[in-house]
Amino acid sequence: MKKILIVDDSTVQRKMIIQIIRKSGFENEILEAGDGLEAIGV
Repeated sequence: MKKILIVDDSTVQRKMIIQIIRKSGFENEILEAGDGLEAIGV
């Protein structure tokens, strides 16, 4: 299964983007990170 990585410093923005992706019908695993350094570790 493919993964989607959402990186944004705003938790609220990340949650909104994740909701939009899920409502669009994507069933991918969605990962999130608060910044670039955290994203590298995901």
